[in-house]
Amino acid sequence: MIVMTDMTSKAVARKQLKAVLEAMSPQERHSKSIAACSLVASSSEFEVARVVMLFLSTPHEVDTAPLALKC
Repeated sequence: MIVMTDMTSKAVARKQLKAVLEAMSPQERHSKSIAACSLVASSSEFEVARVVMLFLSTPHEVDTAPLALKC
C-alpha cells in the first residue's frame, strides 16, 4: 500500500504539469501564457496591489514576462 504524503502528491503534480508544458508547442505555450497573464493582470487583487512578486519562467513554463512588464 502506498501512502501519498503532501510532498509526494506535490512532486507527482509538478512532474505531470512539467510533462504537459513540455509537450506544448512554443506557439501554444505563448498563447496560453498571454491568456494567463491577462487573467492575473485583470484581477482586482492585481489592480490594487502595491507589491507584486513573481518568478521569471524557464523556457518550458508559462511565460511570466508579460505580467512582469505590467508592474
